[in-house]
Amino acid sequence: MTLKKCCLIMVIALFLQGCGLKFWYNRLDWVVPWYVDDFVELTSSQEEQLEQLMVSKTRWHRTSELPKYIEWVDKLASDIESETVEQNYDLHRKQIQGFFSTLLNEVGIDVVMMMTELTDSQVTELIDTLEEEDADYMEEYKDESEEERVDQRKENLKDSLEEWVGRLSKEQRAIVREWAKNIKGTTEARMAYRESWRAELKRILAYRETEDGKKQLQDLFKNFDQYRTPELRALYEHNNALTRENLIRLSKTMSEKQKKKMIERLNNYKEDFSDLLADAEE
Repeated sequence: MTLKKCCLIMVIALFLQGCGLKFWYNRLDWVVPWYVDDFVELTSSQEEQLEQLMVSKTRWHRTSELPKYIEWVDKLASDIESETVEQNYDLHRKQIQGFFSTLLNEVGIDVVMMMTELTDSQVTELIDTLEEEDADYMEEYKDESEEERVDQRKENLKDSLEEWVGRLSKEQRAIVREWAKNIKGTTEARMAYRESWRAELKRILAYRETEDGKKQLQDLFKNFDQYRTPELRALYEHNNALTRENLIRLSKTMSEKQKKKMIERLNNYKEDFSDLLADAEE
């Protein structure tokens, strides 16, 4: 498992709705080790170490980061209500990226230090599992036609949007269809990037116990995007610009009922974040 995936678990836990958010957030100390076990079997001592790390980092996250999330949710809800999403879209995107980067940097050094303590057999198991995961993904990918991929993107976009605003209008569904059609697939370029990154991980783990190895391992996780090819960067830039364009278009078509639903959901997150923060202060 990569450090990026470890951090993504924490991020995903933050965006589960209702009691699910608080339930999973309060149990990250066993959810993360359980997830890691899918990639490499840890010893009892390693599991305990990872559990204690997650307890510590969750405590840090409650007091340091959740107040920022509450402030951001308030700002986003205000922009939706005042119809200023377009003017502040880039600020919101930058804020979300900042949340992830802060989490990655905070957890990074400790997770890297744990990786330096893996045995040779655990390293082999980890690399083999990552390779198998990508191979299985590519096998499924090659079985799909481009038309099927576009249809799946459309359904995913539609389902995600309707979770936030309710049933889409005819105009909104047309925007989603166009959006899905214009998304450029990143799978092949992304898998090539993952292969290069994984090869570097394998190389560094061969001398993980040395000071130079530890330093390179930290750099590999902190600057994981350095192995992205110009092609992959261009694809991401295109799709990010497309997301920006279409989310702004959709924001301008939202009914009052849809705005109300979205703001209510944001307020539910705010309430959960506030409850989690209050738990830390008790």
